[in-house]
Amino acid sequence: MALSKCKECGHEISKKAKECPNCGSPQGPKQYSLGKLIVYGLMAWFLYAVFTADYSGNSSTSTASSGRSNPAPPAAPQTPSLEVQSWKCNTEHGYIFVEGEVKNVSNRKLENVVAVGTFRTKSGEHVKTEDALLDYNPILPGQISPFKAGGTTNPQITNCNLTFKYLMGGTIAFTDNKK
Repeated sequence: MALSKCKECGHEISKKAKECPNCGSPQGPKQYSLGKLIVYGLMAWFLYAVFTADYSGNSSTSTASSGRSNPAPPAAPQTPSLEVQSWKCNTEHGYIFVEGEVKNVSNRKLENVVAVGTFRTKSGEHVKTEDALLDYNPILPGQISPFKAGGTTNPQITNCNLTFKYLMGGTIAFTDNKK
């Protein structure tokens, strides 16, 4: 007869025992009740919904472009939530940044807004993407927030683009006041 130790008291018992004869502790694999399984399933569904939700209500991306790259084709008309006041791509001390200021032109506060800089070669090949939350979180209606997103540079980077999104996904339509 094969023996094992009780998970609770350490007393030697048969591997086939469903409970310890010494302390009464259950020995089989942990069983989950139907109620617990339903609760865990609902929690998993809720977390999935939160992390995949598009909070903007928009499904396409607006793109602003520095004078150094080809602009993206125009997206379907949307009501923009943000208006870029100024922005530029800047290289300093081995780092590249997209930085500027953006205004909330919607009538609601916007939380967890991320500025996204996409950096490309002269031929348009993607090199890297850097992002960072706006300095003001949340950004209130009518408020202007600075932003700066970047990382180490690459000598092949010649073009950069700017977009905005929510931290957990969902693009944000914007207009570029710089044009």
